[in-house]
Amino acid sequence: MSEDASDDATPDRLGRRRFLVATGGVSLAGLGGCLGDDGSGDGNQDDAGPDGDPADGNGSSPNGNGDPPDHQSPEETLETLPETAPVYRPYLSDPDQVVMHVDFARERNVPAFDLSTVEEQPPFPESDTIAESFAANNGALPLAVLGTVQIVVPVVQQFLNVGAETDEEPLMWVETATLVQSGEVVGLSGDLDEAAFTAHETIEQVGSQHGFRLYESDPENIQTTPLAVREDTVLVPFGNQETSRERLDGVLETLAAETPFDADVDWLVEYCGPGAFVDATGVSLQPTGDGPGDPGDPPFAIDPADYDQYVDILGSALRGRLFVLDEHEAGHVTRSGFVFESAADLPTAAEITSAIAPGATRTNVGATDNRLVVEAFWE
Repeated sequence: MSEDASDDATPDRLGRRRFLVATGGVSLAGLGGCLGDDGSGDGNQDDAGPDGDPADGNGSSPNGNGDPPDHQSPEETLETLPETAPVYRPYLSDPDQVVMHVDFARERNVPAFDLSTVEEQPPFPESDTIAESFAANNGALPLAVLGTVQIVVPVVQQFLNVGAETDEEPLMWVETATLVQSGEVVGLSGDLDEAAFTAHETIEQVGSQHGFRLYESDPENIQTTPLAVREDTVLVPFGNQETSRERLDGVLETLAAETPFDADVDWLVEYCGPGAFVDATGVSLQPTGDGPGDPGDPPFAIDPADYDQYVDILGSALRGRLFVLDEHEAGHVTRSGFVFESAADLPTAAEITSAIAPGATRTNVGATDNRLVVEAFWE
């Protein structure tokens, strides 16, 4: 952010509408928080009432009111255990990061959330559950930022998303876009024509850092935009140009970090995995009035009453969250992971599933110590 910007305008405190206005995008709702698990012992929502409400005798309440629920491990309960490390993982090397991610090939295989079929500009798919909305609405945000970057960086105008119909060969087929919101940088990964990119008349190489080649866009202008390129990845800062290089350097340092990966973040990434849409908030949430778990603004299209229920279950013990929505056979699957202060803060499976995934075909819940993941299927 610019040095003269107020604290209230920092990206991690902006709701989506304010954030998109600040970056030149179009409106949408804000960032949010997450939840936990069950005392049924089987990790499933079998003990929920007919409308998804917790049945009597489901175990302990969250936030330290009694013994922690007796959850099974994710290996015992999850049906879609991820097998590969996701593209967005390196951006979470700094546990303070807020990262949003879209995989253009995968999202086209989720009919209900295919961005190419949404008429709004920028396209944000509608959803009415916490698990779907956080992942899809926040995960689609990098597409809006990419559109903003393409306006001000000529070379990026010749990048196209995978699946786009064209008779021309772009400089890059973009497969994924990852927004590092806390650094105001978008990372693009895909098939880059490095020779054509390097020879493009609107950029000039100015050095290298952490294995990335550094370029300036429009080097003859008074204000330029720095870019960093390594193999199939292009990093582009957006927002205030006066601090763009500083913010780009910060993300480069994150990607180059050799410190051990935060154990809680590693757990979230391991069990939530890759997906069509991702919304991740690291494990160092800063207090904003009600404790470290202040959930922020409700996501787009979520009923306020449903969001209030979610916040009540969440309490103030949440330290980190990661929402993923991905393709799955006849529909889609969401994996929502949460880190709490302690195991005693975990909600029961019935509580968490009824709050974040009402209407799901089926749900599974797994936990390890103070960490919990909810897998929900939509068919």
